[in-house]
Amino acid sequence: MRAGAGARALRDRAERGAAGAAALLTAAEKARDEARAAYEVARDAAVRDEMARLPLARLRDVTDAQLQLGPLEAVGYRTVASVAGVRVGRLQVIKGVGADTAAQVVAGAYAVRRSL
Repeated sequence: MRAGAGARALRDRAERGAAGAAALLTAAEKARDEARAAYEVARDAAVRDEMARLPLARLRDVTDAQLQLGPLEAVGYRTVASVAGVRVGRLQVIKGVGADTAAQVVAGAYAVRRSL
């Protein structure tokens, strides 16, 4: 049984429509991915800026311990951003900074980053 000209035209139109719909879905997915990437870049920049504005003393708000931050501030760590990403071992070598304080400072910086 052969399809008539009308049936072939209808089939061809349906195939073109399906191809067009697939292209639209692909374009929408690409746009969504680009928007998500742009959002993440903007969010990361906003978090970095905010952490750079927060004084080191704000780490006391996110830890349970009495942090002695004077030795860290004395060597130049003055903001939460300045200790974000610093390894515990690097802080421990500073005179007056023990293992517990170093670990709490690093954990506090990560907690602030997560909360922002």
